[in-house]
Amino acid sequence: MKKANYEIMLDEEIAKLDKGLSPKIRPITKSGSGRYSKYTTDHSDRYIHYLEAKAVKYVIGNDSPRGGILGKYIQLISKKEF
Repeated sequence: MKKANYEIMLDEEIAKLDKGLSPKIRPITKSGSGRYSKYTTDHSDRYIHYLEAKAVKYVIGNDSPRGGILGKYIQLISKKEF
């Protein structure tokens, strides 16, 4: 079965954990400018479900100064040990 694009992206980010990095994933992005700006759908639930299935520890946060929607992130911490 073919993997979805977000699964491929998350697998690449999970692989960075082996290199000692702690990547941040932005579930919402913006394109365009001014009145033509558009936000993507919030994919947090989909990402979190996949990360839990892969047994990855994560932290959800917002680093926007005023708590804006584009500041939302999911930071990968480590793989869970069994």
